[in-house]
Amino acid sequence: MKSRNPSAAAAAAAINELDELRISILLEPTEEFIHAFRVGFKKLRALYRMEGMVQHQQQFKMHRNLKILYGAAGAVRDTQLLLAFIKPELTNTKLPFLLEARLQTHHEALLIKLQETGSVRSDDSAIASKLTYWKYSSHSKYERYFSDLLREYIHLSEHTLYDDALHELRKLLKDILYNHQWLLKTKRAVGKITALPIKEIDELQKLLGDYQDMVVRASVIRQLALMPDLSDDASVLEAWLTEAFRKQQKMRMDLELPIRSLQHLFHLHTS
Repeated sequence: MKSRNPSAAAAAAAINELDELRISILLEPTEEFIHAFRVGFKKLRALYRMEGMVQHQQQFKMHRNLKILYGAAGAVRDTQLLLAFIKPELTNTKLPFLLEARLQTHHEALLIKLQETGSVRSDDSAIASKLTYWKYSSHSKYERYFSDLLREYIHLSEHTLYDDALHELRKLLKDILYNHQWLLKTKRAVGKITALPIKEIDELQKLLGDYQDMVVRASVIRQLALMPDLSDDASVLEAWLTEAFRKQQKMRMDLELPIRSLQHLFHLHTS
């Protein structure tokens, strides 16, 4: 009889950690706890994606309560980051005050969701039952999974005309990084998996993250700039958006070389 997949035990521990963070946020909704919850969710989601594809060629579904909390925590975190960025640059406009009010609303919504969802621990019968049936998988299946991701990157990197494609590239690279960590943690990273160019992957995903942050900021500010409350700040916001567009163009140009370089490395890795 084959032994239980070590990823199931890793997933159970990660779910328990997220539940502890849920309680911490409920008691003290700090930026640190909210950020840790979001990162923990993303890592666990990557593991669910990998195990589902390796075992059944379709992603395992995350627990509904975790997804609800992730969305609510994301609204708070995104507004916190936008506000931290905006304050020093647009302090003379009404935008920071508007965002602070929005942040308060998101905080209240998060606390309500935390109270409504309750525990999401891995000893919950529904979660425990699903984890019990995770199958043991061979190294070759994980090798194929990573090879498929690298080929998907190669395909996406050839069609990076739109920002959405760059965002998909980053999500794919994050999954590679997270699942590489999971396999190292469960002592199953061998062969081509251990030879992945992790340093280059991490460097590019950070650059893509910086670019995505700028895209989101510009998009949100462009929408908010149309609000009547900000009509007096229209010229200032328009000037900021013009400069933001110039910065985005420069960042796009700077992304081309590392994208192509990693594309070349992935070609070698899958050959």
